[in-house]
Amino acid sequence: MGEERKSGIRELITLLAVGAVIFIAALSFSFVNKVKDSILSDTLGNISEITIQSADKFALFLEADRVKVEAADCIMEIELRDGFSEEDISTVLNRLYEKYKTSFMVILDNGEMYKFDKRSKKTWKKQLDSIDMGAYTKRGVEGPRYNTITGRREVNIYKKINIYGDREALLMKSRDVETLYDEYELSFYDGVGYSYVVNAYGDLLFRPKNINSSKDINNFFDILCKENTQEETDKVRKDLLEDKAGIKIMEYRGMERVISYVPVKNVEDWYVVSVIPLSAVEKASNNIVARALFLCLFIILVVGIGTWLYLFSRTKYEKEIEKIAYNDSLTGLMNFVKFKIEGNRLLKDRPLKKFAVFYMDIRNFKMINDVFSYKTGDKIIQGIAEELRYSFNKESLVARVSADNFVVMLEYQDKDVLEEELNDIIKKMSSNSYVRDMEYHLDIYGGVCCREDCEKNDVNTMLDRANMARKHAKDSKTKKLVFYNKIMGELLIREQDMELRKEEALKNGEFIVFIQPKYSLESGKAEGGEALVRWKTNEGYISPGEFIPLFEKNDFIVSIDKYMHEEVCKLQRKWLDRGLKVFPISVNVSKRQLYNPNFAEEYIETKNKYDLPDNTVELEFTESIFFEKYEVISGIVKKLTKYGYICSIDDFGSGYSSLNLLKDVSLGVLKIDRLFFENLENNKRGDIIIRNVINMASELKMKTVAEGVETLEQLEFLKSVNCDMVQGYIYDRPMPVEEFEIKYYNIKG
Repeated sequence: MGEERKSGIRELITLLAVGAVIFIAALSFSFVNKVKDSILSDTLGNISEITIQSADKFALFLEADRVKVEAADCIMEIELRDGFSEEDISTVLNRLYEKYKTSFMVILDNGEMYKFDKRSKKTWKKQLDSIDMGAYTKRGVEGPRYNTITGRREVNIYKKINIYGDREALLMKSRDVETLYDEYELSFYDGVGYSYVVNAYGDLLFRPKNINSSKDINNFFDILCKENTQEETDKVRKDLLEDKAGIKIMEYRGMERVISYVPVKNVEDWYVVSVIPLSAVEKASNNIVARALFLCLFIILVVGIGTWLYLFSRTKYEKEIEKIAYNDSLTGLMNFVKFKIEGNRLLKDRPLKKFAVFYMDIRNFKMINDVFSYKTGDKIIQGIAEELRYSFNKESLVARVSADNFVVMLEYQDKDVLEEELNDIIKKMSSNSYVRDMEYHLDIYGGVCCREDCEKNDVNTMLDRANMARKHAKDSKTKKLVFYNKIMGELLIREQDMELRKEEALKNGEFIVFIQPKYSLESGKAEGGEALVRWKTNEGYISPGEFIPLFEKNDFIVSIDKYMHEEVCKLQRKWLDRGLKVFPISVNVSKRQLYNPNFAEEYIETKNKYDLPDNTVELEFTESIFFEKYEVISGIVKKLTKYGYICSIDDFGSGYSSLNLLKDVSLGVLKIDRLFFENLENNKRGDIIIRNVINMASELKMKTVAEGVETLEQLEFLKSVNCDMVQGYIYDRPMPVEEFEIKYYNIKG
């Protein structure tokens, strides 16, 4: 996964988590507010209920007095129905006191007032100035009034009665305001809540003793008007006039308070008004709200911590996965995949900077593993990695590609300075084996591609070009470091063109057979030939030196080998059908053929298809094949020989030849490489080796062929050492089949 994609996923998760936290926070805020509103609503309902209970309690006190007045009325009507005197009234009032233990008062329609004094146990009389009987209802409550005799405020519970026929009078029972309120007064919410009794116009009838109540007002609306809007105040005023209950949150004496008002039953225009600070009401709900808030905060915290833990563990997991996916386990360097990701990032982020890719390799590293052990090879790889780490700055990218291949991407200023620095590093690494007591110097070489020389601004192209330069360094005998240039680029384009055209070219017969004769030194005549492939296009011939190495890399050489083998079989069949005496024609077998388990069977099947006699087709195997696939090739040669093929070893002496090869493998022909006899006059030891190799081959019943013979001196020497056949320009160059047929078989047209 790319860094941008991972970063995007992390940002998305973080964004979702933040969104979730915000959503939960908003939901929690809404929930807490709903809880708060619900609790407030319930609390206001409770306050209304308390106020109703308070009003009912107050009404109950008054109702008890009213019952007594009703009972006293019955007694008085009976006692005074036949007439009355002051003494009669006094007697009745005294009897009522004895019965109910409370004082009653009678006011006649002429203003005479009689009241029993419980202290003196006597009835006293007082003449009122006037009294309007029409102002009184049948029964009711009057007051509070100030009693000039007692000096206290009183409430009178009264009833209109008839005495001595139809004469109207008022029967009253007085209740001391303070005594009444002492019995009635409620204190709630830890004493900060209290109640008033007011009339419909807001006049205070009963003032509570609570220290939090207002002592300097006479009308309830005086304060409401000052601190609330007229509309709000008028709403309360209207409710009182219409005998309605209600509850409001209003400003009262400098703070928000809950105002609850309820009419007193059976008392016209009287109301109990409860006043409680809103803060006290909210305090009661704060504990629940705090718990709800704590729960919400806890949920948010859990979500937040959970998200953090997830991101933390995911980041840690990604780093571990990245370490596995992007790091080389042996060296600790970044691997090839990570190198390409980071390389492209550098090129993108720094478009104007000069960057170079250095691609290096260790020559014959497989041999080091085979000879010194894989453990030693691993130590060398680790030492090289550490050296590269030390040699380049932290901004450079260093990676192991595979096996003994390493790549470095670095910034540079001057190409000449870069070349000098890289050569010094190669020299330093080549002089160190990185393994104690190991007497072996590494052969390190590499290729470089600079950004300015690359046709595409991407790391894959730079790597490909640096690798191309590395291969040139591998083939070079003088340079350990090669820089990619345009000539290599042109070669690459040509290779790509050949790559694209190869299949169609094979199908269209563009690959044609050339034959180079092999001459017998004994008879001086052609007694064999080697089939060589040529590629003829509309533009002319393409050199085998160009397309053969390419086809060996992409395995198309296998198709070419099979094609050449079948073409030679066709030619031999054609010549046999003409009654000609044919001699063996050899074809090359590439080592890629040996990866095909059915190679021998397929070739034998082709030979049988054209019904060829034995010893008409020769298969040439390069010397290096035997060292890489010895057991496989040994069995194949044995089988091919059994079915009539001549098998030869090509380029004998060009590599590290082994006499065991000649001893163990049943080969028919030994082709000696030209390197043995190039400098005959200066190489007496080479002469001795060739003489003995030819003698040994003769004793092993193997024919010897010297290839690449160009001079008379070489020819005379080969005759002198009894070489069987020669092949080279001294006799003939490779030629098309038509020319070969004319020259050696006298076939025309």
